[in-house]
Amino acid sequence: MVGPESLSEKDKFVLEIARLVKEAILKQNAYDDVDAFSSPSKQFRMLKLVHAAYEQGIKLIEKGVSSKKIIDSIGDLFSEIIRTRYTIRNNELNKFDELEKKLNEAFKKIGGE
Repeated sequence: MVGPESLSEKDKFVLEIARLVKEAILKQNAYDDVDAFSSPSKQFRMLKLVHAAYEQGIKLIEKGVSSKKIIDSIGDLFSEIIRTRYTIRNNELNKFDELEKKLNEAFKKIGGE
């Protein structure tokens, strides 16, 4: 049996992104007014955030940053991305811009830029 500890840094990060996809994109709560229906535009914006996190994280890992450091530094933003299911309505897509900006700034900070 192999645990996540034996995975490469890149694979550990991919595993965290997969969790993010599952929690933010694939799950849905039919009993929540906001999450019961997500427009294609909202789904696209959510997926765009997850993809941005993946792309930027992989670049940092290729520069030698550990997946643990990345996840520890931006874990709260991952939780915030997951909560967009409940906190951003279909007609409030502009709120994704601020979250995307926060995500980009967090990755720049990790990378020392």
